[in-house]
Parts: sequence; C-alpha cells; structure tokens
Amino acid sequence: MQLSVDLPSRLCRALFAMLMGLAWCGAPRAVTAAPPSPSVPAARDLGPEQYAQLADSLEAIARSDALIDRDLPRDSFDPQAVVLQVGNAPEKLFDWVRGQTQYVPYRGALRGAVGVLMDRMGNSLDRSLLLATLLQTTGHEVRLARGQLPDEQAERMLQAAWDRPAAAPEPAQQEPVDNIADAVVKLAAKYQYNAQDVRRAVEQQSLSSQKLLEGLVSGVIEESDRLQGLVGPPAAVDAAAARMRQKAAIAEHWWVQWKNDQQWVDLDLLADKPGEKITQTLEQIPLRADAPTLPLDGSRVHQIELRVVAERWQSGRVEPRVALRYTLRPAELQGRPITLGVLPMDWPAQIDFTAPDAETQIKTALLAQKEWAPSLLVGDQQIVQSSFDETGELHEKPIENAISRSTNGKINIATDAFGLTTPAASGKLTAVWLEFEIQVPGETPRTIRRDLFDFFGPARRESSALAEATLDDPARLARAAALMRRVDLLPVGCVLPEAFALHVQLANIVQSAPKAAAILRQASHLPLRQSAQQLTQIPSFPVALFFLASNRAGPRGLNLPPVVDRPNLFALNRRVALGRGGNLLGRQTVDIIANEASVRTAGGADAFAARLKQGVLETHLETIAQLPRRGTANTAALFAAAPGQPVRWIALRGPQDGALSQVKLDPDTRARIASDLKSGYVVVAPVGPVSVAGRPQAGWWRVDPRDGNCVGYMSDGMGSETVEYVFLLLAVAHAVVEVVGCIHGNKGLACYVCAAVTLAWECCAFGAAAGKAVGTAAAISGGLANTGAANLGGALCESIGEGGGGGEGGGGGE
Repeated sequence: MQLSVDLPSRLCRALFAMLMGLAWCGAPRAVTAAPPSPSVPAARDLGPEQYAQLADSLEAIARSDALIDRDLPRDSFDPQAVVLQVGNAPEKLFDWVRGQTQYVPYRGALRGAVGVLMDRMGNSLDRSLLLATLLQTTGHEVRLARGQLPDEQAERMLQAAWDRPAAAPEPAQQEPVDNIADAVVKLAAKYQYNAQDVRRAVEQQSLSSQKLLEGLVSGVIEESDRLQGLVGPPAAVDAAAARMRQKAAIAEHWWVQWKNDQQWVDLDLLADKPGEKITQTLEQIPLRADAPTLPLDGSRVHQIELRVVAERWQSGRVEPRVALRYTLRPAELQGRPITLGVLPMDWPAQIDFTAPDAETQIKTALLAQKEWAPSLLVGDQQIVQSSFDETGELHEKPIENAISRSTNGKINIATDAFGLTTPAASGKLTAVWLEFEIQVPGETPRTIRRDLFDFFGPARRESSALAEATLDDPARLARAAALMRRVDLLPVGCVLPEAFALHVQLANIVQSAPKAAAILRQASHLPLRQSAQQLTQIPSFPVALFFLASNRAGPRGLNLPPVVDRPNLFALNRRVALGRGGNLLGRQTVDIIANEASVRTAGGADAFAARLKQGVLETHLETIAQLPRRGTANTAALFAAAPGQPVRWIALRGPQDGALSQVKLDPDTRARIASDLKSGYVVVAPVGPVSVAGRPQAGWWRVDPRDGNCVGYMSDGMGSETVEYVFLLLAVAHAVVEVVGCIHGNKGLACYVCAAVTLAWECCAFGAAAGKAVGTAAAISGGLANTGAANLGGALCESIGEGGGGGEGGGGGE
C-alpha cells in the first residue's frame, strides 16, 4: 500500500519524525536550532544532571509515542478495529470483506486473515480466513468449506479478477502545508509539543520527502530503462500453461460457514448474498478461535523451511549436516520478524569492552571458540536443536552441555590430566550457511542459500579444489568472527501497510525507552562498562526491514502495486567482520532473499517491464532503509554511478557466454555470477569494480528472462552493505556478552538468546558513525534537533564508541 496522504496520516508521520529527531535531546517541548558544540564532553565526564536530562527526554518520547500509537488507524492490521467500525452482524462483516478486499488468484493460505487486511488482497481461502476471524472476534462459531469450480467458471473469474480488475479508488490529493496550521496546533496540544516545532517538522518532512521521492522516481525509471535495454525483450514463455495454473488455483474454492443457532449458513464471498454458494461442498474444516496455527497441512499453506547447515570436511570430502530446521508460515506470523543467532558456546564470562585492550580480548575469545549453537526466536518461542563444533560434528542439547562445562570445569581438567579424554576428531568445520526452501502449494520447492562462512569460497568449490583444509589462526579468527552475528528475518505474504510499520516501531520505542532511561539515570554512578552492558539487554528493532516491506508499492509516479502471490523474505544481517588490517568492524546488510510478485497488466512486455522496475525499486529501498549510515552501497548505487566512470555493464546469457571473460572481478564474485547463469538467469554485471563511497566494489543484477523479476547482489551474494568504523559497540552487540552470561549464570534456556544487537548499537554505534557530537536520531531527521542537548546524546554515543581504539581513526576502515 502506498503512503497515506490524508492530513492525519501526514501529521502523524511528521510528528513521529520530529520525535525521533528529539529522541536523544533534553528539550522535547521547546527546540531551537543551534550549531553543534565545538567540543563535546566524554560520557564518563557527564554529570547526573546531564544523564537525567537524557533520561527525561526518552521517557517523554515514550509517552508521546504511546499516544500516537493509540491514535493510529488500525483497520489495516487489527481485526478488532474492523469489528468496531462495522459492527457484530455477520451480514455486515460479509459485505465489508466483499467490498473492501480484492480477489487475486493463487493457491493455498499465504496472507492469512491479517495479511488480507494489510494489503486488501487475497484468494478465496485467505479472504475466507479474514471473514472467519472477524466473525470469531464477535463470538460466532465458524468453519471453512471447500469446493471445486468447473473450468469455464474459473476462466470467467480469472478474467474479472486479473484481466479486467476493478480500478482502485483515486487517493486524496495532498494539501499544502500552509493550509494545515489549525490542525498542527491541535495535534501539538494533544501530544503536548510546541506547535512551532511540529509545524517545522511538517515542513521539513514534506521538503525532504519530496526531494527523496523525486530522486527515487527518476532514478528507478532511468535505471530500469537502461537495465531493460541491456537485458532485451522477455524470453518466450508458455502463456497457456501459466493461465492454466491460475485457473487451477481459482478452481480450488473456499468459503465460510457460520453457525446461526443450529443451522450452518454459507458465507461465500463470490456469491451475491449470505446463504448462497457458487459450488457444492466437498470438505469442511472446523476453526478454533484460540488456535495459534491454521488447521491446514503443508500442501495447502505457503511455507519457508529455514535450515542452518554446517559443513564438515574430512580427507578431501565435505558433508553438510543440518543443525537447525524450522518451518515458517507467513500467514501465521502476520508480519512479525523472527531472529536467528549463531552463538558461541565457550565465551568467557567477563570481557571489559571499555578497556584499551578490548579488541585484543575479543580476538582472543574468538580464537578460543570451538562450538556454536544456532538459535531461533519466534515470538516467545525459542528453538535450539543442536550445536556444531570446530570439527563439523553436531551435538544435541547444547545448553545443558555448556552449563556442564561451566560448572564441572575442574572435573574435565582432571580427566584431561589422566589422559582419559576422547581423541579429537579429525574433521574441520569449513562452512556454515542458511537455506530457505520456499514451498508454494502445487509447485516444486525452490531453495535459496546464504553463506555465513565459507573457508573455500565459491571459486575453489567451482574448481573442486577441496583436497586440503588447513585452518590456521587467521582462518579460525575469520570463521569465529563471521559466525558472530544476528539475522532478523521478515517473512511476508503481502505488502505491509504504513500504519502497521509505524505501529510496530512506536510499540518498540514505548517498550524500550523507559528501560534505557532507567540505565541512564544510574550511569553517572556506575562504571561505563557496566552501563554499556546493561544497554545491551535492550532489544533492537529491525526498522530497515519494515521500511522496505511497507514501501514496495513505491511512489505514485511509478505505478507499481505488486501482487504478492508467494512467500517473500527480507533479512537484516548484523555481524562482526575483519578489516584488511585485521581490525574488527561491524557490518550490516539488508538482504532481499525472495521478492517475487506478479503484476496485473495485459501481460507480455508490459508485465516484464513492470517487474523489472519493481526489482530496481526494491534494490534502491535497500539503501534508503539504511540512511544515513556511512558506507552503504548496493547494486543500484553501483549501476547509478557507472555512467560517470569508465566501467561498462554487459548482459550475460548462460554459463557459456563468451562475454563472461570480459568481467574482471574477483574469482568468488565471478563464481557467484556463473552460478546464476547456470540457473537460467540473465546477469547484468560491470566489467570491473565500480567506485562508490571511495571504495571499489562489485555487484550485479540477476534477472529472470521469462517474467522480469530481478534483484541486485553484491560480491558476498547478499544485498546492500554498510561497513561501520566503530569498534566498541559492535563488539558489545555481536560478542553476545549477556547471552554467554546467561550460560555462566545457569539461568537456562529462557534467557539464552537475548538481544545481540541492541538499542546501544542503534543509538551509539551508528550515532558515532553518522557524525561526531550528533545523536543518531538527529542525523536521521535531517538535523531537526541539532541542539546542545542533542550534543549530550552524541557525547554519550561517541564516548561509548571509543574504548579499544574505536572510531574511524582508531578502529580503521576496510
């Protein structure tokens, strides 16, 4: 769904932007612009009054955000809000779903009830699940019914839903800022903010948004035209077979049956009125209002099977072993992110991250790691199935084993002294990767791989040069650093609405800000190390993923409403990396793992061009989602920079394309490109590295020649990447201090995976990287709150990021 342009929505967005700009300021109600202070005190020199000022600001922000969240329109993600609008009558709820959501053809449950609310689209099953949920919210008993439609009827429905869909209503025109003075005053009074500040926020947001959107529209149009010129016309496809698949999806027809007294009443959304149905009933499935999962097997639900795979090398042969396996259903997750961590099992209990030798301490701890446990957090559910060690062996019950090692260390040492230990295995852990198997009902599953660590690399694997795997200390350090990461995953079956994205961000701030404020109030009385570690207990929120997932329709000038008809998946990787000089760096990557979507057009070249443009837009959004973090670059940035550099981009078709020899990129990047070519994609790549942000970088476009779906990849096989030059906070975040503390403290599974990347990372590490003495939020809002109080927030960020030679000068760059 596109950004709302109605007055309340625009004012709420502007006020939210202003609040983020004030998040680390001490004057939340009367802000005046001021130049940055020429000299900023270190956090250790701040007194109780300054810390209290920051805490007061955070608490004020949380209170205001709670009010804004309460007033957000919720009918795009909360069934209860729809019931409050429409009423309890089944007939009225039937009419609302029938009139306010559109039918689109695909097979199986993808969106679920909330997903249909979010983008107002769905097939007969998903729309029926929404109607059923609304009825259950009002206390009615319901069940699903299924039937089969004849081919002629499915053809008529396909024409109506896909070939000639009803036009969407025209959005309201945006009012000029000058005409909303009264509304600004009312809004400011409601949330207890200065009306002048709110007005200035509205004006600045309007100007900055307009500039950003204009640049985005022109950039996407220009680059997609260039890309299509290189790719050429779409490949021939069997249109009749594709249409048959759509009709087969329509033919499996679902509706709701509502129990009225002792009689079941058909509520078929494709019938003219309640009590009618368009086909005979073949199956009925009861629905429980309190059931956490859908009563449907895997053949009727879109799923993503996540696997963490560890590769064991031994005697020249490699063997992959699955350490964690879990199935995700977008229809049940309802837009909630999940978190994957790869956790070190032998981490020392104490590391002083503010000490001058903190980087040395962390490197020593990394080299000492011999075992890691993948852990998945899905809501309140924690999944830890097995760990893998440095030999590639898997171990069940890793939590119990770690606690045993911690509490029985003396016994283990004594056993070693008498030579009673088991001989060490001869294998080596040479790779760890993620596999995402996309399962669409009625189709062959598709597997997508993302490497976490690969000792050999794609080029050596391509040449089968795996006879020797000698992991010296630098290789083991690189392995341990690469595995020290957090991956936030956002599986979706729809385009998320802006209101939902704003709601989850506000809710996160409301929950986190008071905790951070409490830590700040005590910060002047505690060692800096202790305060920093306390901040790591506050979970961060993957804002970038929600920005990407809620802006996929793009600005109105692009006319790109995607129709999601299979699971889409976006990821935010935050990890430790080694720079060229061996220093520790923090890396963040927004990664589009699966973004396939259909387009309702006349088909052929028009649909191909639209999908191509969609991919270019989403690759641009990867970078925008990470602003203003330094060093961000992706394929769109490389492609945009190419006309000003003597680097040609060429289209490659098939692994035997002779033009591949012109591509002078590193061997691993060439191997990844060759793999895409073998899979049948067209690749558009530069003949050499492209310089962006002062660094030569490599990336390419991968385009499906049949339908135009495309995505940009960087040299590591992922999306856009940010390199952070701040050492300390990335170490605090990624070294998982509190996680390991849970193990040593015998606190058990419930606290085993706490936030590896935290509010401290967001507000301190990136704040320091964005510019000295400027808080992260102030930078994000375009300098809205560049005040003396903001400089105090920047001071805290900057000095926490100093220990161990942090900062651009101390930590060094890559």
